[in-house]
Amino acid sequence: MVNVEAAFTDFVRKFGGEVVEDIVGPSPDFLNADYVFREVGVVAELKRMVQNKAEDQALRSKIQSKFDRWMAKGTIGPIFGRTVIQSDSLPVDCQRELLDVYKPPLQGRILKANKQIKQTIARLGVEPAQGLVIIVNDGNYALEANAALYLINRILGNSFRRINSVVYCTVN
Repeated sequence: MVNVEAAFTDFVRKFGGEVVEDIVGPSPDFLNADYVFREVGVVAELKRMVQNKAEDQALRSKIQSKFDRWMAKGTIGPIFGRTVIQSDSLPVDCQRELLDVYKPPLQGRILKANKQIKQTIARLGVEPAQGLVIIVNDGNYALEANAALYLINRILGNSFRRINSVVYCTVN
């Protein structure tokens, strides 16, 4: 198993970046991003998705109620027994509705990352820096990569001015 945070920290140090904790200490009085690349004007925040939502009973209940409603309305055909369904095999409206179930936790991470990047830029005086969010799926097996990218794009919209770029990857 790869220790994602340690791997990124090593990578950043090796390629000319700085770990913000090394600059401000482990308990700063502001929300801080994880990394800064002064030479290229980038402040980066690492967010890991580690909770396996496939095992979350509350989430499974929400999803089941959506499937029950879609089947009752005839939007999708009946499904018997325990079945794995890929979201991209559903009608587009159902895909969007289903993905909305996964949106709040990801949106919260992106909102916090935006604040962390903004405050780090201000505190370290690296304006005009670009904001980079690195989202690593390190255990949320319920969220497919294409679904995660779709949600990230929807969440970002025009609302997060400090986030200029996103890197999404899966590990472990």
